[in-house]
Amino acid sequence: MISVPSTASTLGNTVTALDLSGNAISSQFAGSDPNVLALSNDGQFLYAGINGAGRAQRYSLPSFNPDLDYSLGNPNRFGPATAIDLQVAPNSSHTVAYATGALTPFFFTDGVVVFDDATPRTNRAFTQPSSLQWQDASTLLGSDGFSSGLLVMGVDINGVTALHDFFSSFAFSTRIRFSPATGFVYGNDGRVVDPATGIVLGSYAVGTPSTTNLMIPDSGLGKAFFLTQTQNAGNTTVTLQSFDLVNFTLLNSMTIPNLTGTVQGLVRWGQNGLAFNTNQGQIVLLGGSFVN
Repeated sequence: MISVPSTASTLGNTVTALDLSGNAISSQFAGSDPNVLALSNDGQFLYAGINGAGRAQRYSLPSFNPDLDYSLGNPNRFGPATAIDLQVAPNSSHTVAYATGALTPFFFTDGVVVFDDATPRTNRAFTQPSSLQWQDASTLLGSDGFSSGLLVMGVDINGVTALHDFFSSFAFSTRIRFSPATGFVYGNDGRVVDPATGIVLGSYAVGTPSTTNLMIPDSGLGKAFFLTQTQNAGNTTVTLQSFDLVNFTLLNSMTIPNLTGTVQGLVRWGQNGLAFNTNQGQIVLLGGSFVN
């Protein structure tokens, strides 16, 4: 599944399903500028943040029919309360956490809110994450782009409460991944952090703040995958690297040329696939021995 913005030449303002050849096989109108997507781990629902309207849209699967459509909150002075990130709760497909705010150069945030279906829980944590991950049903993790910290938030029936901000746990990370298998948090800057203490346990030798990094830990394979693009005007090449998940050593590396735009999202598909997209609408599917 991909979200297609209004600026796309075809299928604009839709959420679209692709086959493994990259062909569109089904599409649903989503509203003004759909952006972040999240799939429940039981495969029942797909959630989409709709930037232009400050709303969320839910689709039932496998029918891919629109299900719920609800507001994420009142607009702030910079615009609609959009979903900067969203994550479906583990083993609870009707519960979703949203990091809300305005997607402006000021990166104005409205905090983190949890919804049950279309009903928000009362308490909102006024933290500033650019990325969210559920550690478990009662704990949310986030990356704080201002302090380079790891945010830890408690979740109960009343909502979200900020617990810890481990300052400077990351070097420049704006996106994180949590691995239930290892219990650790992985930043796109290469650092691995213990969420119980905020202590940095090690680091993969990847890019600097002048690069765009995306990463996925795969405990089943014992690997960490990083996609890196230097932020130079007109740069059309990215580097894909795999590292030993535990020992931080480089295992393999390859370059991917002839891209259009800046890489935005990296996902795992199946047992031997990686996929990413760019902000110019390009989608790249990777498979084979490198990613298995």
